[in-house]
Amino acid sequence: MDGPGEASLLAEFPMSVGDLEWTEHGGLAVAASVYVDQEAMDENGKPDKDGKTKDLLQITANRDKALKDDDKTGGLNAVLYKRLPIREWDRWLDAKFAHPFYVPVDESGKADAAKVTDLLEGVPTAVPSGAFGGSDVRNNSSSRSSSKH
Repeated sequence: MDGPGEASLLAEFPMSVGDLEWTEHGGLAVAASVYVDQEAMDENGKPDKDGKTKDLLQITANRDKALKDDDKTGGLNAVLYKRLPIREWDRWLDAKFAHPFYVPVDESGKADAAKVTDLLEGVPTAVPSGAFGGSDVRNNSSSRSSSKH
């Protein structure tokens, strides 16, 4: 075969990510919509029940899973808005913000999703911002890529 070889799994993330870009430092830049409220910030960096350090991607995936469990939430689906705006063009805003993340890639070509760094950690803003800010990773529809990359 005269090509680069077979495709292989580079990394597996706990939730959907998008906008993958190679960085000049040999890592990956990805975007994901994550919770950046006080509850998420309090959990960030702490060990989970298996001793692994929690990051915002895992915290967001765990919270989304819990919110989908109707037994835990009693079927309640509500958001308390404490500031404006609450709506952006064709969708309601939720508690997540699109953030860029850096994922280091080792010499073997594998990305370590456990060592992901939120480049806007704790900042309650979205990048890109707004409906016309570029790729809208906050949309929970098919515009996102698979969680396996």
